[in-house]
Amino acid sequence: MRPRPQVKTFSAVSDGSFPCKNPPAHAPIARGLLVHCSGRVGVAFDYMTADFAVSFRDAACWEWMASEDIFGVMDPKNGNIAYCCILGNMGEEFGLFAYLGDQGLQSLQAALSGRLLNHGPMFLDNALTCSFEDRNTLSTRDLALIKELGLTFRGRRKWPWLRYREIGYYPWYMDDEQASFMAQVLEQALDVALLCQEGRSVLDTPDGAIPVRVLAPSGSWEFRAVETKEPQITVTVPVLLDEFLQRYSLPSASADICEIDMFYLPSPIQETRGNGPYYPTACILLDSRGLICGMELIKDQVEEAAQCVNLLPDYIADQRRLPQEVRVSNLVAYLICQGACNQLGISLKRVKKLRWAPQARRELSRRF
Repeated sequence: MRPRPQVKTFSAVSDGSFPCKNPPAHAPIARGLLVHCSGRVGVAFDYMTADFAVSFRDAACWEWMASEDIFGVMDPKNGNIAYCCILGNMGEEFGLFAYLGDQGLQSLQAALSGRLLNHGPMFLDNALTCSFEDRNTLSTRDLALIKELGLTFRGRRKWPWLRYREIGYYPWYMDDEQASFMAQVLEQALDVALLCQEGRSVLDTPDGAIPVRVLAPSGSWEFRAVETKEPQITVTVPVLLDEFLQRYSLPSASADICEIDMFYLPSPIQETRGNGPYYPTACILLDSRGLICGMELIKDQVEEAAQCVNLLPDYIADQRRLPQEVRVSNLVAYLICQGACNQLGISLKRVKKLRWAPQARRELSRRF
């Protein structure tokens, strides 16, 4: 059995300072990471993150923890839960990913099942991540800060890299609240891993529940079995077809079967310096021959959903025929198109796989 690493802990007093006169020697590690990620945070989280991030790395919890060993950490401030996954058991990536909320848990479970295997990092949804990378992974800003703090890391997989990953966005720096919560997550993840190493069955829960670390009123952390639930996706799209219906008389339904698809393009766009880049969403409409008859690039699938809906009346106006059916495979695309199809009298069908859209995805992904 691997020896239990020595982990130093510090108790913060009410003003956020530490009762100890001399901070840990490696405290600048946390200060650098958190200032880099977010600006300024309290010194309590500087020291805590230094202790537990470095201890987490040196403990090499991934040697006995598998990525399927999911557990949660509840934020004492708001009750939100981060569902944690320790990476490294397969020898590919080392660190801790903390997925936020029910939607984050759904993304984690999809990733572990392989359903997101070919979709890339833009599909990591609401995850706070701490990974240990090679030097060339870090940005110029990362390296400049590490140099400024006088820190030195040597060897592969030794350089700490903290990021917030939001679906549709390039991994970016954490804000104050995210960085503070990540410090607690690192602390609890190390405790959970060490308990598992000792042979304690702390991850055993009833079916449908996940063990979650919760801060008790006594000030100690304890486990609580939390039942999970499917996140509800709500998309409200204003159906503004009145003007279209007044301008055009709807033609008779044809035998055409159209496809509407939505997907992320692989090249991120940064609109303003300092803000995180995003992956644009392509909305395309294909006719029964597989030709792209309409396309929109949007940033937010919910806020800009109306632009995707407009693909359908634009197609009808251009082709002077009404498709018999519209097929989609994406749940968001289905919710977006539902109102317009009902108003136009077009059948809407959600299928597991579209006929023409996958080829169009590949072609557009090569161009962008």
